[in-house]
Amino acid sequence: VQLWKKPMTDWGWKSWGTRQNVRFSQPIQLPKRMVVDEDRLYVTLGWNAPVSVLDARNGDTIESLDGSEYADELLVSDGKMVLSVYERPVQPSLKKQTGSAQPSTIKKRVRAIDLDSGRMLWETEWLDGLTGRYDAVAPQTHLELVVKADKVFAITKREIVCFALEDGMQLWKRPRPEHPE
Repeated sequence: VQLWKKPMTDWGWKSWGTRQNVRFSQPIQLPKRMVVDEDRLYVTLGWNAPVSVLDARNGDTIESLDGSEYADELLVSDGKMVLSVYERPVQPSLKKQTGSAQPSTIKKRVRAIDLDSGRMLWETEWLDGLTGRYDAVAPQTHLELVVKADKVFAITKREIVCFALEDGMQLWKRPRPEHPE
């Protein structure tokens, strides 16, 4: 039984790909664009959209979170949304891919937003995300965000970083093992 549905603009393979052969190759972090917390559903309703807060029971839009423009990975913990955001709208790579690495130059930040007030609590400096693919999807990077025990963890191209959930202070960072670009 379908309870409700919501239209999504600027979505699908044409938003992150340039040719039909990427139709079935989606960005690997795509499933991280939706999270539920009690009766609230947090989701991006478009490829470069901010986070919309929906009533999970009926699909009604409650609000759009300020500071969540170009959102990607979403997590909820202790009344806070932790998310990664791109520095600008992400478009498919138009370069012909040759199988060699074409790393993204688009950076990301980690932000925390208080879900009661909608106020941004903190944000990190710009980070270099991991590139999961080297085709038209290459500009979409990911940080593999994890929240656990009042800490936020992210993986960048060069290091693993730990931030305090409360204030975003960097607690530590460790270099990643060498890996080919």
